[in-house]
Amino acid sequence: MEHWKDDLTRAYLDLTSMIASERDGRRASLSYVRADIKIIHERLDSIDKHLVADDERAAGFEAAMIESLGKVHSTVLNMIESQKSLEVRVSDLEQWRRDQAS
Repeated sequence: MEHWKDDLTRAYLDLTSMIASERDGRRASLSYVRADIKIIHERLDSIDKHLVADDERAAGFEAAMIESLGKVHSTVLNMIESQKSLEVRVSDLEQWRRDQAS
């Protein structure tokens, strides 16, 4: 009759041991996962810092390019105006020569 009490006690101890073992395994897994997540966060932070630095360098380059393009644009406009002015002068000079020849 007392045999079932021993079986019940053994079953209870086995179940509590299994539950404790599962809990410990889960906690160990969580520790590994948390460590991996920490490493991933550190790498992402490093990547983010590099991206920000690259973006700042690119922004500086872009600003310099825009400034250079603005200067080229202004120079080309001035050259076009100078060319028009020279064309008018050449035309006037040709007209003057024709007038002198007649």
